[in-house]
Amino acid sequence: MAFSEAQYTAVVDALRGGLEELSGRLDAVAVAARAAAARPSVPDPLAAAIIDAAERIVDAVAVVRDAIVEALRGAVAPVFLFTDGLEWLEVRDAATRVQGVLRAEQLPVADHWKGYAADRYATAIRAQSEAAGRVGAIADRASSALVTCAVAGLAFYTALGVVVARLIVAVVAAISAFGSAVFSWAGVLIVLEEAGAGGATVAGLVVALVALLGAQLAPLGALTGELGDGGVFHEGRWPSAVTSAYTDATVTDGDAEWSFER
Repeated sequence: MAFSEAQYTAVVDALRGGLEELSGRLDAVAVAARAAAARPSVPDPLAAAIIDAAERIVDAVAVVRDAIVEALRGAVAPVFLFTDGLEWLEVRDAATRVQGVLRAEQLPVADHWKGYAADRYATAIRAQSEAAGRVGAIADRASSALVTCAVAGLAFYTALGVVVARLIVAVVAAISAFGSAVFSWAGVLIVLEEAGAGGATVAGLVVALVALLGAQLAPLGALTGELGDGGVFHEGRWPSAVTSAYTDATVTDGDAEWSFER
């Protein structure tokens, strides 16, 4: 599954709309149960059982609904994760361009610049090319992890939408059961079973999402350690161009530490 911000927004909006509809249906359950219990043909024990069943339905479904509402508090995160992932791709592209430009064999001047200075320069920029390549690799993995998390968020909220839709269908069945001329407990049992299954599904989805996010975010933390790799970033800094080794760059005073042949 790829991530589309427009698709994700539609999924979240549909989920919020479904939750609003579900809440309205739950209000209707209580109304239908009271109407069913008030029928003259319904004995008091059955009337009490109907009201109790309605309360159980409302409570069971409300638990699942509230859990999904709580999950929606983090609905903005996948969008930011995806956006950050794209920005890391830009970092990767810039770093790999720098890596290519700094390769000694690709320098335009290499065809006619020869000698000690040229050799030292090629040696100096090799470390910088490697560092740029490392930054590009880190940025690529960071982007991949962030986009994967965003896609997981899309799948998570899509699955929650399915749970809400099924609960709505079950609650409608319960309302119909309460409103039928011949009261049926089957509709009541269906919604109670669906609420239980919905709660288990939500819990399972949360566990799966947390596990996936943990698996993706752990490598992100490891990337910080890579940036401290002394073999590439000495003392945590970008490699020096080692111009400090050339303390005297004159070519005419006779005592230069390095010079061009004339």
